[in-house]
Amino acid sequence: MDTDLRSMISVMPWERVLETRDVGSSTFVSFLRASLGTPVRDSVIGEITAKIASHSLPISFCNLEQLENWQFTDNQWSDVHSSQGFSVEMFHVEAPGREVEQWQQPLINSHSKGRSVLVCRIRDGLLELLLDVHNETGLVTGAAVFPSFLRYPGQHADEHEDRFDDYLDSEGAQLLLNTTESEEGGRFYRDINGYEIILIEGRQEYFGIDSSSYYWARVSELKRLLNLSNCCSIQLRCIASLLLGLK
Repeated sequence: MDTDLRSMISVMPWERVLETRDVGSSTFVSFLRASLGTPVRDSVIGEITAKIASHSLPISFCNLEQLENWQFTDNQWSDVHSSQGFSVEMFHVEAPGREVEQWQQPLINSHSKGRSVLVCRIRDGLLELLLDVHNETGLVTGAAVFPSFLRYPGQHADEHEDRFDDYLDSEGAQLLLNTTESEEGGRFYRDINGYEIILIEGRQEYFGIDSSSYYWARVSELKRLLNLSNCCSIQLRCIASLLLGLK
């Protein structure tokens, strides 16, 4: 299942899917369904959208030669010292049957697998999801709503990930889903992300180590955010679609 299809599933009417499922003894699906049907809290939506609006990322153009730690060699842009985690390389593409069957284009080639984690908890009989709001270069808003944790393909594990994993361990984390998904597309070459959905006891709040802001949202509130333009990251849309596959 590609990125576009997972993104579409995230915004479709989930009520129609869940009402046709025989949940049997599945308490998780019952919590999911109850959370989807609960009223949206305006205070939660207001805080998250206000946080997005408060971000500002000034952007300016520069020559490629002015970029620090980048070099052009053998028809590719790569870092001088290994820190970026990806290179920009030229590819020859063939696609028989298309209106143009051959072409050349640059693609981002990430050097390692990414990781996307959505943390859940049960509170007052409702499923809640831990969402993260932080900067996102390239969006007109300058920020977006993300899953609980995100490491892009090519990025190295760091102190932030160590603290996040320590938090999961302290909260009795239970892995509900672990899958690897392709993130190929018009700009990326064989990018992959590992997606994890984790259920915790949720006794303590998580604050992270940077300027990110974390919010516990009900499923109905997640759906409201997903339907707002320029609000949710593609990673959140993709991992949210996987909630429908849990039993």
